[in-house]
Amino acid sequence: MKHFQPSYFALLLFLGFLAPGLAQSPDQSFPQIPPSVLAPALEESSDAGDPMASRLFRTTSTRPQIQLGGFWDFVTDPQGKGESARYFASFPTPETRMWVPGTWNSYARYWHYEGPAWLRRKFEVPAEGRLRLRFAGVFYLAKVWVDGKFIGEHEGGYTPFSFVLDRVTKGEHEVVVLVDNRLTDESLPKKGVDWFPYGGIYRSVYAELVPGLFIDNFHVTAVPSDGRTTLQIKAFLRNPSGQERRERIAFEVNRKVLYTETHSLTGTAPEVSFSVVLDNARLWSPESPFLYSARLSLQDNRDDQFTRFSVRSFTLDGYRVLLNGKPFKLAGANHHDDHPDWGSALPPHIIRQDIE
Repeated sequence: MKHFQPSYFALLLFLGFLAPGLAQSPDQSFPQIPPSVLAPALEESSDAGDPMASRLFRTTSTRPQIQLGGFWDFVTDPQGKGESARYFASFPTPETRMWVPGTWNSYARYWHYEGPAWLRRKFEVPAEGRLRLRFAGVFYLAKVWVDGKFIGEHEGGYTPFSFVLDRVTKGEHEVVVLVDNRLTDESLPKKGVDWFPYGGIYRSVYAELVPGLFIDNFHVTAVPSDGRTTLQIKAFLRNPSGQERRERIAFEVNRKVLYTETHSLTGTAPEVSFSVVLDNARLWSPESPFLYSARLSLQDNRDDQFTRFSVRSFTLDGYRVLLNGKPFKLAGANHHDDHPDWGSALPPHIIRQDIE
């Protein structure tokens, strides 16, 4: 039985109305992707046939993805000698195998361990091409190598990050990650505060084959006014070659195309912004938590991304908060990722139990 020692945290107040995705009725026709290509977490869900029907919906229909969850080789490095000893090129004998997503502090043997630790996993790439490696969360410092080559590092335990490898051959490859969960005077949170530093790759990690120009992310901001809603879209693209490109960009809401335009793009990280009008928009509220499904696509490079958004307005009238122009009583909720078996790496079924 694993040992659990309660830790005390600063209270984080999350407003329930800012997370409408927890309870909503999505457009069930948008878009259909076979469960066989979805992440394992989706395959366990009754909504697996529709990537938009779950809070864990798949965000693309075009990119072959390689899920890297599961058991990774694991070894601690309390003396900090792993880089000079080239663990990234010649991994030492593992102490154990660590489940990812997961934290080593949820294992009794490593409950109190703070410091560097190394994780390794091998994976198969189905075809030659450009590979994007994405981590949804690693606490706290991370350095990453693929096939012994350093590809990048990231600081911050609560933000996702990714790296792009230009030419990856078909076949077996190896990824090695150095993780350090020690807090410092410059870290967030800082050392000395009442915060338990669960270490590890505690959120999902996957690799995907991407085209020469692809969508990194995009945001939709809905601005309702007098029965007319303006959608402000901002797209963040990746163009590893840096070469100038002309690309047709399309934007859909619930399968209806609202925008198609050709853009000239320069640099390695071009951004595109535009606005469209959504007529007769359905407003979100706690009683009717409706979300729209959006798709942004690069038609020449055959890449796309999905997201969801709501249409609602929050305004202030003196000391009153108005939701869609009507007084709204605020109700707070607190949820902190801390579990006796999973640490901060709560799996979907545990989160669902808490919500239900």
